Amino acid sequence: MYGNEYFIMVSRRAWLLLVFLALSMVVAAPAYAELACNVCHGMPPLDSAAGGRQPASGAFKGNHQRHSSDSVNSCIPCHGSAVSSYNAAHRGTGSKSVIKITWALNNYSIGHNLAAYSRGTFFNQTTVPPNPLGTCSNVNCHFENSTPDWGTANFVSPTDCDMCHGAPPSGASSGAAGSHAKHDTYYPGVTNCQKCHPNNTTFQHATSAGNRPLAISFAVAPNNGSGVYSGPLNDYLPSQANTFGNCTATYCHSNGKKVLGNFSSNMVASWGGSLTCKGCHKSDNASADIMATGSHGRHVNASKHYTISC
Repeated sequence: MYGNEYFIMVSRRAWLLLVFLALSMVVAAPAYAELACNVCHGMPPLDSAAGGRQPASGAFKGNHQRHSSDSVNSCIPCHGSAVSSYNAAHRGTGSKSVIKITWALNNYSIGHNLAAYSRGTFFNQTTVPPNPLGTCSNVNCHFENSTPDWGTANFVSPTDCDMCHGAPPSGASSGAAGSHAKHDTYYPGVTNCQKCHPNNTTFQHATSAGNRPLAISFAVAPNNGSGVYSGPLNDYLPSQANTFGNCTATYCHSNGKKVLGNFSSNMVASWGGSLTCKGCHKSDNASADIMATGSHGRHVNASKHYTISC
């Protein structure tokens, strides 16, 4: 009897030891993390000029590098909020291997017209995508205009400054005309947009289009930081009702006494409006608004007998 009990006790201990060893092996097994976005296609996805996927790098045809950052949230405007919880299973297999596009790009619409991708909201993944790929339309990111085919060459400045809005805007789909034409006469070319806006020649401003207000800045010459614009900054898209404001304290529309540090404007300059000569620096006595800064009063006031023609 004693022998049987001893055998049973030893057997139980051996069984417990085996269970402990098995559990130890399970705990000690290496843990494998879920695949990150950059493992397969880079983050943001790498672009390839070729038509097919590049297995060595994971690159494929597109413009993701220009549109996205290394944050998964930058994928949401085009691929929807579900992308933030994707795991490796979203790749799918066979007929389940699809690319999904959100119904309204950048969550935007013009009335009942959704900002959309021309190939639809889902389509099969393939190693050799169609050529050309689709286009986007009505999206605020591109000033509500249709885009070139996805995967074509990125925009470059200054050649492509008019691919979204006009250069300068001249009304309708090019953007509200305002006083752009008049200012372009005095400061022609896209490099002079920085007279009233931050330097946009790098195209960095376009990556946030539709998600930010207009950027007005008088930082460079001739204003060198002086100037304020009073109008709303969030109504600049073609489908919106544009309301213009006024420019004040700018040297461009002043009496010219900047060296003395006390320059001022004779009249408020309204964007989209017009000014005569006396709008900035006044005029002669016939205008009843006599220019008097410096020695102008002596030279242009007929009552002083020194009237000369400008």
